[in-house]
Amino acid sequence: MTIPGVVDGNQFTLVLNASNMTRASLEFNFPVTQDLRLDMWEECEGRDVSFEEESSIPAPIRGTCLGDGSSTHTLEVNSDGSLRFTVMPDADFADWPLGEDLFADFTTQPIPVDDPPVWTDGAPIDGAWFPSPSGGEHIWADWDEVSSWFSDEGGVSQLDISCTGAPSLELTEGADRSWWAEIPRGAPGEVSCEAVDPAGQSSGERTWNLGVPFSISSSETTLSDPHPISISPTSEWPELELELGLNQDGQSSPSVTVTFTGEAVVELPASNTVPGEVDVWVRVAGNSNVYPMEHIYDIDLVKESSPPLMTITDTEWDGSQWSMQGQYSDPDGESVEFEMFIDGSRTGSVSSTGNTWSTPSINFELWSEGGHIVSVQGCDSSGKCSEVSQSVNNSHLFEEPEPVVAPPQEEGDDGGLLPAAGLPSVVAAAVVALMYGRRRG
Repeated sequence: MTIPGVVDGNQFTLVLNASNMTRASLEFNFPVTQDLRLDMWEECEGRDVSFEEESSIPAPIRGTCLGDGSSTHTLEVNSDGSLRFTVMPDADFADWPLGEDLFADFTTQPIPVDDPPVWTDGAPIDGAWFPSPSGGEHIWADWDEVSSWFSDEGGVSQLDISCTGAPSLELTEGADRSWWAEIPRGAPGEVSCEAVDPAGQSSGERTWNLGVPFSISSSETTLSDPHPISISPTSEWPELELELGLNQDGQSSPSVTVTFTGEAVVELPASNTVPGEVDVWVRVAGNSNVYPMEHIYDIDLVKESSPPLMTITDTEWDGSQWSMQGQYSDPDGESVEFEMFIDGSRTGSVSSTGNTWSTPSINFELWSEGGHIVSVQGCDSSGKCSEVSQSVNNSHLFEEPEPVVAPPQEEGDDGGLLPAAGLPSVVAAAVVALMYGRRRG
């Protein structure tokens, strides 16, 4: 097979994803090119290959890759002067999903002079300060940082980086070439570092200070808005530029920037927080004298939930059917579930749309006569509840209607009853007769 797209045969890089290759052998034959040589070979371990990348991955900085030696290569000169380059990947499937990428840089440029390694412009200056969030065993510089401090024509990964300090610092270099130390909680400790190339040439030493510049605390464990955070110095440090903000599940509230020179209390906005644990995010801004640091502090801060706010906006009778509607909101933005109770007994659910709620229609003919209490309870996802109630009297549904009396009828020629025209005279005569009868007696 022919590899297309090689624009310049005098300088190019072969890149191979060897993550799924075991006991393989790939042979590349290059056309005759004067002075073509292998300039650098690198194994790059640790890329996560468990998912498909949605965009291109930036190539690692040349000379900074760390390999495990599982993949090897050979370079042979053919009889016609061309080169045969053989790559033998042998990845361990047990390492999946951590992959392996191979880089082979070819060039026709002369072999550079073997100069001593040098400190880069981005390296910490002599006397710089390295802040840590707390005392104890910590990584104070990882390989991504260390590899950016030096430059060498043979590649930074070929350099021997050595650091020394007081025995109490317990300085060690990890398998991933990060640097660990037992960070002192009081006065800072000094550490001196240098890089030495395979020829024994040194970059020269630089000495730095490792320590804990401040502690973060709060006198109140229940979150308020804004919330006071105390920053206390732990030892003598230079002036620091700090940025602080509340953090919850990786989301930060608006931050506050302060210049820290001594004891301070900072009021942090608590907007966008929800009930639950809340941490404090702190960033130490880097400058020529202070190395940057970023950390999330757990100080047992908790935001408590507030119950929903509920109101009744309307009640309505429709025959024997009664219903009630209202509005609600939750101060914490949590979802709210509703239930209905009649005289303390759960009797059904309540529907909600937007910020309104409404009960189903209740047929009060099915309930005993008299007063009843209809309650609606709303509970948010934190378990905080509110309740509104309405008194309902259904007595009017049980009232008997008064009977209708038919008017009397007159007696006519047809034998019916008619009112007597002389009835008042007859009554008066009877009364007079009774009176005279009593007088005679």
